[in-house]
Amino acid sequence: MPRKEGQKRKLLVLLEILARETDEKHPLSVPQLVEELQEHGVVAERKSVYDDLNTLNNLPDSKYEIVQQRGRGGGYYMTETPFELAELKLLVDAVYASKFITARKSKILIDKLGQFTSKYRQAELDRKVLVSGRIKSTDEKILYTVDALHTAITAGQQVQFKYCDWNLQKRMTPRHDGQLYRVSPWVLVWENGNYYLIAYTEGRLKHYRVDKMQNVHQLPDTTREGAEEYANFDVNVYMQQMFGMFNGPLKRVTLLCENRFAGAMIDRFGTGPILTPCPDGEHFTMTAEIQVSPQFFGWVAGFGTGVVVSRRLPLLEKNQRFKSLLFVLLDAALLFVGFLLANYIRFNYVRYFEPGGAGPALAVAQDPRNIIAGLATSLVLVLIYWVAGIYNNARLHGLAERCTKIAIINAAGLLIFIGALYLLHLDDYSRIVLALFYILSTAAVVFERMVLR
Repeated sequence: MPRKEGQKRKLLVLLEILARETDEKHPLSVPQLVEELQEHGVVAERKSVYDDLNTLNNLPDSKYEIVQQRGRGGGYYMTETPFELAELKLLVDAVYASKFITARKSKILIDKLGQFTSKYRQAELDRKVLVSGRIKSTDEKILYTVDALHTAITAGQQVQFKYCDWNLQKRMTPRHDGQLYRVSPWVLVWENGNYYLIAYTEGRLKHYRVDKMQNVHQLPDTTREGAEEYANFDVNVYMQQMFGMFNGPLKRVTLLCENRFAGAMIDRFGTGPILTPCPDGEHFTMTAEIQVSPQFFGWVAGFGTGVVVSRRLPLLEKNQRFKSLLFVLLDAALLFVGFLLANYIRFNYVRYFEPGGAGPALAVAQDPRNIIAGLATSLVLVLIYWVAGIYNNARLHGLAERCTKIAIINAAGLLIFIGALYLLHLDDYSRIVLALFYILSTAAVVFERMVLR
């Protein structure tokens, strides 16, 4: 019996049809598969197609599965392809986002990626909205430049090239009148949509933007230099230190930031640097090693007044301590004035209910030891304020929390005052004075917080 045409390649053609023409929403029946095979120049019978489907499914280490969908409109479709649709979309987005890949080359690459899924799903890879407003390179030679650099890195050899800049005529012109650069390439890194080459030259590691490199040639019979320097080189730290890939002197910089920018700092510098809260409760400081360049200051300026380079941080902390000391002295004065005013009001404006007038309570009020006890109580109260964090904005956030603590501490202060009077054998003190002392001192300190917060 003569052999039917195209039998040697039938399995391959059938596999391609299933990969490109079917998915779970578009199965093909066996008669339809026979027609598709014939359109590809392969003559087949229905029975042989069934056998071929079983053969494909039973291949060892197969990375795909052919599933039969039963019922009306059923048929066979491929469920497993080299890439899932979500993976292909991710790759397509990366191609669109790459500034160094030209628009023409982007389309070619995306069309090639679409060959790894069905033609129906390939339409979902058309995500051109990502290209809108995005500047794309016009030089397709960059792909071959990247390939040449990878080859040199793998071979451990040096490369030679011309390094260029844009001029006012929008053309790339070589630096230093076309002088050839000779470097030892170590690694390619991706930053801000561009490729950069990290290479050893002139006794140190430097970086070059790949799309500005022209006429890249691998130098045979050369050995790459800088192995010791690269062994101690951390690419991630190097990238964090630079802004816009511009070099500058390496400095240890402290940034003073508003609390709302904590996420922005972590995004830029990672979780390594320590975020230290400031005493005002509204800022934090962060110290990192940075290559200080105009681009760094431009990045800082983008936050407005929310992020500043904190050269005046020691002065700020000194001013904060001075401010806290003033609050301590002011609170002590207010508490003591409240004590004196409570005695004055009690014995001049509050009616006496006991026969004989104020009696022993007045004598206690006029005793110098009572005045000393009131002053000591005022000082003890501000000391408790300090320990409780009343003067530390980083520990207490909000007026209500602060005033509640003041009221509770002042109530405890009355017990301290009563204990002091008993120790001084001044037992006949006025309870009304104690009530007035609490009300006046608490009101004065709380009002001060409301005015000066």
